[in-house]
Amino acid sequence: MKNLTLFILFTLHLSLFTLHLSSQPCLPEGITFTTQAEIDNFQTNYPNCTEIEGDVAIYGDDITNLDGLSNVITIGGTLQIGNNINMSGANPVLISLEGLGNLCAVGGDLEILGNDILVDLSGLESLTSIGGSLVIGDWWNTWPCANLSLLSLDGLNNLSSVGDHIQIFGGIVEDISALFNLTSINGNVYMRYVPSLQSLDGLNNISSIGGHLTLFGLGMTNLSDLDNLSYIGSDFVLNNNDSLISLSGLATLDSIGGTLHISSNSILENLSGLENLTFIGGSLEVLFNDTLTSLTGLDNIDLASIDNLEIRNNKLLSNCEVQSICDYLVSPNGTITIYGNAPGCNSPGEIANACGFPMPCLPFGNYYITSQAEVDSFQSYYPGCTDLTGDVTIVGYLPGNTPINNLNGLDIISSVEGSLTIQYNDSLTSLAGLDSLISIGGDLWIRENVALTGLAGLDFLTSIGGNLLIQENVALTNVTGLDSVTSIGGHFLLVTTMS
Repeated sequence: MKNLTLFILFTLHLSLFTLHLSSQPCLPEGITFTTQAEIDNFQTNYPNCTEIEGDVAIYGDDITNLDGLSNVITIGGTLQIGNNINMSGANPVLISLEGLGNLCAVGGDLEILGNDILVDLSGLESLTSIGGSLVIGDWWNTWPCANLSLLSLDGLNNLSSVGDHIQIFGGIVEDISALFNLTSINGNVYMRYVPSLQSLDGLNNISSIGGHLTLFGLGMTNLSDLDNLSYIGSDFVLNNNDSLISLSGLATLDSIGGTLHISSNSILENLSGLENLTFIGGSLEVLFNDTLTSLTGLDNIDLASIDNLEIRNNKLLSNCEVQSICDYLVSPNGTITIYGNAPGCNSPGEIANACGFPMPCLPFGNYYITSQAEVDSFQSYYPGCTDLTGDVTIVGYLPGNTPINNLNGLDIISSVEGSLTIQYNDSLTSLAGLDSLISIGGDLWIRENVALTGLAGLDFLTSIGGNLLIQENVALTNVTGLDSVTSIGGHFLLVTTMS
């Protein structure tokens, strides 16, 4: 029995010694493969090298397969297949990742860049964890980095952990369902310029994203595949998604740590689906959504959580008096920028009126006056507001607005703490109406008001804290009206002809 015990112990020790010899860390400085021959000779040149400690880069004009790397189990650094340098594409003839069938962990990033004929990621089925980011295409660089034939992420079906970001950029990816084992992302999720991606199936089980969520230029019609997402740690950006009809699918989302930015979604009609959102830690921005008619869906955001409010250039948006917006206008925490929408939502004062109260003077600016109706209503929208903080912009070029032909409704304004800009007002012949204005803290910029013949109306203005810029007002024959100005803090520029 003693001899048998010694034999077993000796056999076990020999097996462990053999395993140690056959599986060992190697290449702490990493390795780069630029030819098929280097990959084919890897096991000969580096016998027993199964745990590469450094980075691995693979890019070359003649690389067709990765079979020579079949013994690699882990990579401690970044695995880059392709690159973001070669403008013609990094691996133009690589057809498969099958040679990486034993790879179970990458300590750094996994980057798939510019592989022209790779259609999926088959071969990575053993991969369970990425310590850094998963990068499919590189939006910081060039279009050839976008894996122009990649249709799906099949091969990543067992991936359960990503330590940092997920980035998918460009190409014709249609299917990301292989990511279904992920439940949270510590960093950002960026998906940009992938109009072929009509579904977010694969993100169904994600409940939290530690950083940004950016969905830009995708092809989905709704967000139903995000139905378990409750928390976004930083900004949530929905931009240029031309097929997005609805935000349905966000029913569990209750907290955004940064800005909520919804812009240029051309057929989005309302924001229903965000009813359970109660907190954002940044700005609320709704811009350039051509068919958006209502802000219904934003009703329950705590006003104290909104830093700044920007609602502009949504040409059909007329219903903005949802509870969270009304609450914020009563006691704003930051700047308010509202203009270029449909009547009913064209200025803070107009929305406040629909909410049932007069708008207080904006504590942080900014005033945008874009129609004659807004000039005429200024004193009813902002009763008693004579000293305006922030900037004042009087601009008359927005389509659909009644042209500004006089400024009489502004005759209570005595000071502007920021800059005053008067530009693109084709029907304005005089600045009469600004007769009470005494001081401007920033710039005075009078530009491209083609019917303006003089500056009468500024007769009591004494100080300009910044620059005085008078440009390209083709009918302007004199600057009479500035006679009382005794102080200009910056430059004086007068340009009399159109550029």
